[in-house]
Amino acid sequence: MNKTAEDFQVCGKCKDHYARSVIRHHCRKCFDHDGKNQRVLMVQGRKIAAGVHPIASKDVRNKLYPYMNEDAVVKEIRYDELVMVYANQMAEKYGTQGQSYKQVRANLRLCGRFLIAIKQIDNRIKDFSDLFQPEFYDAVMRVVRVVTKYDEDTKLYGAPAVAFGYGTLLKKLAELLRNEYIKKKMSGKREEVDNFIKLLEVDYGISINRGVAETQAQNNRRKEVVLPPTEDIKKLHAFIKTERDKYYEKLTEKIPYVSWENLAKRTLLSFQIFNHRRPGEIERLFIEDFHSHLGLDHGSNQEAYDGLSEEGKKLSRKHSSACDLMREYSLKCGADAPETLRGTTLRKHIATKCIALNVTDGQVTDLANFTGQGLTPFEDESDDSSVKEHSIPRRKSNRARDNTGNGPSMSSSTTSNTSTGKQLWSDQERKTTLAAFGEELKLGRVPSGREMQEFIDKNSCMRARTVPQLRIWLWT
Repeated sequence: MNKTAEDFQVCGKCKDHYARSVIRHHCRKCFDHDGKNQRVLMVQGRKIAAGVHPIASKDVRNKLYPYMNEDAVVKEIRYDELVMVYANQMAEKYGTQGQSYKQVRANLRLCGRFLIAIKQIDNRIKDFSDLFQPEFYDAVMRVVRVVTKYDEDTKLYGAPAVAFGYGTLLKKLAELLRNEYIKKKMSGKREEVDNFIKLLEVDYGISINRGVAETQAQNNRRKEVVLPPTEDIKKLHAFIKTERDKYYEKLTEKIPYVSWENLAKRTLLSFQIFNHRRPGEIERLFIEDFHSHLGLDHGSNQEAYDGLSEEGKKLSRKHSSACDLMREYSLKCGADAPETLRGTTLRKHIATKCIALNVTDGQVTDLANFTGQGLTPFEDESDDSSVKEHSIPRRKSNRARDNTGNGPSMSSSTTSNTSTGKQLWSDQERKTTLAAFGEELKLGRVPSGREMQEFIDKNSCMRARTVPQLRIWLWT
């Protein structure tokens, strides 16, 4: 039997070692685990084995490392002291936000990939603390380009976001190493790290980030944004509503946990479809953010919560991901293009519709406040010339309309950045305004801002005007 220690795994209950190929059979007998609901055999074993650096904190041992694939990348960093210092700090920072651990694990894997690559270039480097010396700075820049697939001919990066992220990650690790040297009163090595940081701050933006910006700009220009058809959104909305009503009816008969969970998932998606919020904003709501919600936890009903079993308490804290649910139900609803039904494309879709429907500035502001996104998506996201459902000009403001006074021209896909000057009122605008506010003018009363906005919204010929313009015209 040609097996090594890496071919064996610890049982999470009896603490004995078994071959990875057969441990599932042992666990089925040891603690009645069938693997249908939870696939945690390897995770439990890694928690017991604790194959990480001794300085690793409890959260790193139980929440970070066990959930990482134990491949060559992870093996390279699990006993690296500086990487463990970084992992401890990140676990401390995101201790109450378990969903952020995915990003921390991704950064740790970036560290592992970087260390593997730089060892192939310079064999004098054994761990991360060795590379933060000025003499290795050029090697670090070479490795960043290698790992991020830099093309010397086109000067573009295959993974520009990773190249940009390495700048932040390396600086963070260097600062942590400097802190460790300060604690140990190693002023000579601290000075070397300071010099490395100075090189990084001065050179990285030119050597790496400039190419990153050019690559991302080119990718954005060539990226095709396919918006979901309105019919598909209607299908998804109708399907979710039907499913939500079905499970609500089931809860009126009896209260099984499965029905509660399914109803919560459908409700979560209904929130996202209704106001186009980002998934993370709604799937991680706290009780303080949703006062009318009645939940069963130690804060809302201590007596009932204490009466739950440990399994029941665990289920009450279960987290559902809106992204995963959107991918699942976009297929089930029968949409023609289910891959376009995502949170980002839904926000782009509503921004594009605002332009196509020629809504006013006030309406756009109200909609932006409702969705919690600000005005940026409505001004920037909807002007991509490669959007498939609509090809429309970028909407800057009602003041940037054409000077005909009859609304925006939809025949051109671009707008001019030059000033259009004062727009003269057309005869139709004058007649429509006098017909609506003639009596107020006779009485010497100027209508309120809300009345003016409603008047502009109801009359298409007035869409090029704003409330201040209308107020000035009435006064003069």
